Amino acid sequence: MFCVLLVEEGKRRRGSATYRKPKKRYVKYGSFGYEIISTRAKRNRLNYDKISRAINGRATIKQVDINITENGSFSLFDATRYKQHIEIKTILSILTKAAEYKRWIPIAFIDMNCRFCGCLELLMNISGEVYIITNEIEQYNEYASEYFSLFGVAPIVTNGSDIQSKCSVIFSPEGIGILPLDKVVFAPQNEFYHIDGDCLSMISGCPEKIDKIEFAGALFEMCKIERLGDIKADYMKRNGIKEDIKSIVERICLDIS
Repeated sequence: MFCVLLVEEGKRRRGSATYRKPKKRYVKYGSFGYEIISTRAKRNRLNYDKISRAINGRATIKQVDINITENGSFSLFDATRYKQHIEIKTILSILTKAAEYKRWIPIAFIDMNCRFCGCLELLMNISGEVYIITNEIEQYNEYASEYFSLFGVAPIVTNGSDIQSKCSVIFSPEGIGILPLDKVVFAPQNEFYHIDGDCLSMISGCPEKIDKIEFAGALFEMCKIERLGDIKADYMKRNGIKEDIKSIVERICLDIS
């Protein structure tokens, strides 16, 4: 079970803000549950000893508008892996929809350390022209050879970014590489298409001021709610602006940067 930490400014008594003992409330979520811990800040400072005793070693999600740095008394839940998972599923879904209208979509897939090789077969099913930009040339060439023997087509493997000029879409799950601004680029950076908690509307029961990706990630990884591993974002963001899936598909099909 994980914890959700909510913080409010302490009420003032006789001219000074006061701490209070954190309040705990169990919330049932399907067959599982989590605990909300409510506490007060004193001049934007927290009593970490009291919070740590309430958390009791469990992973914790904090509200988004409070700057709490991780310290030795408790650990914050890391949703990076879950966010990558949902972002990749969303991007592959967008590319699949685009391929229904425009079959030939040259795609550059940047995976420098061969961490996302599981995407290769899905990308090859979407497009017959896939370029893999990687430092792991030998390993990716093995995958390419195997794919060619099965399907008669293979990705082109390279360690040079100049190949991106041939592509309509650039996909970099880690945001690595020199990414061109004149292409449709999927990467976890603000100026390119990415997701955050605002892009998930189907997550029910998320407490106010809690990031939906962190909340869903904790439910998926720690409570084993498997259906949350199959969701996709309703929107993606670019330069801080939401764009719905249909608009991104149209952008790919019309080659609009």
